[in-house]
Amino acid sequence: MKALSNAKAGGAAAQARSKSPDGSGAPRRKAVPRPAGAPPPGEEPVTTSAAPPARSRARAGSRNGSGSSRGGIGSARGGFNPLKQVLWARPGFLVRRLHQIHDALFFRECQTHNITPVQFGILTALSMNPWLDQKAIGHELALDRTTTADVLKRLEEKGLIERRVNPDDRRSRLSVITKAGLKTLQNLSEGMQTAQEDLLAPLSDLNRIAFSKLLWLLVEAHENVDQDDET
Repeated sequence: MKALSNAKAGGAAAQARSKSPDGSGAPRRKAVPRPAGAPPPGEEPVTTSAAPPARSRARAGSRNGSGSSRGGIGSARGGFNPLKQVLWARPGFLVRRLHQIHDALFFRECQTHNITPVQFGILTALSMNPWLDQKAIGHELALDRTTTADVLKRLEEKGLIERRVNPDDRRSRLSVITKAGLKTLQNLSEGMQTAQEDLLAPLSDLNRIAFSKLLWLLVEAHENVDQDDET
């Protein structure tokens, strides 16, 4: 009887091993379907370490100089910049910034002549209206008295204008452009025109017209805001 029991047990074990895929006698596991495109078992890529969190990368960038710890250039170039959103919502800021850009473009084209945009404007005014007094020049170019007097003095020292006492009012002086001033104006005209074109280059022809009209309307509407009381 004992031998018969051992024989039955041995037969059951052999039958179990025959059903096991590796012959070890372990029960067969149900196959789990693999995603499409997944590598075969045993060929999965080995990952050495996980990527650091975003905040860790930002701090590392600040330490090695690739980022900005103060949120300045890094914030402005990397995405949303709250300060820019505030400043660029102010038309006055944009007008001032555009004026700076215009001056930079002018100096790039006309730097060899050592003339500023304001000086160029006064030479233009005197080329079209000779013998203007200081008050008239300041009015035409929207300059205050101090700035007008300083620019006229500089132009006179350069020999680009000449000033004489007004025979009708000896308290004032009249200005006229000289031959040297006319030559300088002529030499700078092309550079000034290039600066104007470069300033408006990002705009289409229709937008240039619309932009100029809007500027005209705004200046005309506020023309008397900063006028000095020279009575």
